[in-house]
Amino acid sequence: MLEEDSKKAAFIKGVIFSYFGEEGPAPKYHHPDIDLRTRHLVGLKSLSLLAGEVTGGYQRPKLASIIPFPHLKISCVVFLFEIPDPDARASRVDASISILFQDSYSPVIYKTIEELTKKMEELSVKLTRFHKKDEESQAEVDDFYNKIVKYYSEYKEIEYKRYDLFMKEHEVPITWKLKIAVVGDPEVGKTTLMLRYVDLAFRELYVPTIGVQVSTKTLFLEKELSLNKIGVQLNLWDIAGHDKFSDIRKSYYEGAEGIVFVYDTTRPETLKSLNEWIADFEKIIQKPVLEIPGVIIGNKVDLKDQRKVKNTEGLALAKKFDLNYCETSALTGQNVNEVFEILARSIIKE
Repeated sequence: MLEEDSKKAAFIKGVIFSYFGEEGPAPKYHHPDIDLRTRHLVGLKSLSLLAGEVTGGYQRPKLASIIPFPHLKISCVVFLFEIPDPDARASRVDASISILFQDSYSPVIYKTIEELTKKMEELSVKLTRFHKKDEESQAEVDDFYNKIVKYYSEYKEIEYKRYDLFMKEHEVPITWKLKIAVVGDPEVGKTTLMLRYVDLAFRELYVPTIGVQVSTKTLFLEKELSLNKIGVQLNLWDIAGHDKFSDIRKSYYEGAEGIVFVYDTTRPETLKSLNEWIADFEKIIQKPVLEIPGVIIGNKVDLKDQRKVKNTEGLALAKKFDLNYCETSALTGQNVNEVFEILARSIIKE
């Protein structure tokens, strides 16, 4: 069964436990075999980047973080924690658990990040208990890797079954396939927003030639004044990791039947830069954005205490360019389904 699970979850490349010792960040335990260079790079980058974010006392991120390693063609889910140690400086040791995975499976990781964080936290408790006990700690890392592989093997099966059941329940042919471009500054929540919405994380398509993740969502929209439904497939193109000056913009924008502009309600500069994104879009497609159905999304409204952009500011920009406007939370799912349904209806005019 373990061998079968490994095949289904082959995108999981390994697990590394690292700690910040007297000589700096270093890998301690890993599974399965991972070359020494990769182990050191992951340990160094994960601990240095995440520990550097901890200011004003120890504050661990609520969710595991994702760190890319483009030259290795992998990314890592990293969970940072501390191990009490009276012999260490500050009486504690900063440590991290890193799960290495194939880049093209980022949608799967994003979609399961909350559950993954819980599992990594459970491992951190065990590694803290077995601190300086190498045999027991290595056994826990080995067992954790096998559990993660099994988890994703089962998750894949469940996801496919749910999707097949969903499609059978409707039995409506897909009559519309729409390309939707999703743009905005880095870290406004575009990828998380899309993954809150898509059908199958395991079926996502990565286009390596232009570095774009394409996610799909199937809708069954009721026709006005009719009990009949229309099958619509949205192909959401995410330009994650690229900025507005990237050479791939032409391939990314061409053929888009709808456009989604995303900003972060806690960062005013991301709303301001949408003017540049809109101008760039118009320049590439050589037509005004008002000729293409679109929506401006103010994301991260769950961060109420950190909000710095008023609803009226985002709405004003949307009106300026004759775009729909909606505020969402990729974290809670607030308005995520609604905003894409509104966009789909505006395109097919149903």
